[in-house]
Amino acid sequence: MSALQVAGYTMQVRRRTGFTLVELLVVIAIIGILVALLLPAIQSARAAARRTTCSNNIRQLSLACMNHESAHGHLPTGGWGWRWFADPNRGFGKDQPGGWCFNVLPYAEEETLYDSANGATDAERRANSARLAATPVGIFTCPSRRAPQVYPHTGTVFFNINNPAGAGRGDYAANAGDAGDNDPEDLNPDGVRNETGPASYAAAATHVWRDSWHRGVCYQRSKIKIGDIIDGTSKTYLLGERYLMPQNYSSGADPGDDQNLWIGHDRDIIRWTDQPPRRDTEGLSYQWAFGSAHTNGCFFSFCDGAVRFIAYDIDPTTHQRLGNRQDRQSINLPD
Repeated sequence: MSALQVAGYTMQVRRRTGFTLVELLVVIAIIGILVALLLPAIQSARAAARRTTCSNNIRQLSLACMNHESAHGHLPTGGWGWRWFADPNRGFGKDQPGGWCFNVLPYAEEETLYDSANGATDAERRANSARLAATPVGIFTCPSRRAPQVYPHTGTVFFNINNPAGAGRGDYAANAGDAGDNDPEDLNPDGVRNETGPASYAAAATHVWRDSWHRGVCYQRSKIKIGDIIDGTSKTYLLGERYLMPQNYSSGADPGDDQNLWIGHDRDIIRWTDQPPRRDTEGLSYQWAFGSAHTNGCFFSFCDGAVRFIAYDIDPTTHQRLGNRQDRQSINLPD
């Protein structure tokens, strides 16, 4: 408040020090408009960051596959079947019941995790393997879909380990070929269907394997060399993101997502290209195919190590041929 002299009189002038209600409402409205304008940009930036992380994950896994090929003369095997768990005592080839995820661990700076399934006795090995089954690893998880954490194990009982209490899951699959896993499911002499793997280590000698059925680079007991990729490493998928229904991200209710990372040949870790990739969709079962939670497409790596973002609207024939290492068909890769 200040004084003002007018015609000999002193007048007090009160200065306003606050906002009127109208001014406050205007400011709030402006802030709301700014937030509304910025929110899509923030969401877009976060989605871009998640996509970058996903691309880096698949790039690192592909590099691990390449290093595996350099060390052992072949790409990681697909393992024995979905009732078999990885066994670090059985090497990296056809005698290894675990699939590609387990076999690349030593080449992805996870050798300690690879060795953690060991045990001095069979009982210790079974218990240690069950703990490994419930161990998530971030590099196998797409951040656009879910976090690397322990999920419910809803799959079957394994032949060679104790049944785990939980499951570490992943979002990437190896390329098993251009034809789905739908050949006749004949019973073996041990009474077990061939795609599950043998009922015991001893039964492996008489088991009917699927190692001649698939035309990709990773499947049941596969040992694919770079020289076996006749169509060219730059024109053959190695790994890709796999499709999953959104309502099953954490439940384990999807038949293609009910196991863990360290099993053998199964839809949890391998997929096929006879169906084009799709975005994750509520209520749509698409458990044999590739896909992702991204908006316009999904990431694939090729057998030369390159990573590309493949659109969902890729020509279905082109996509199918990219899953076949030896069909000798011409392919025009999308830009």
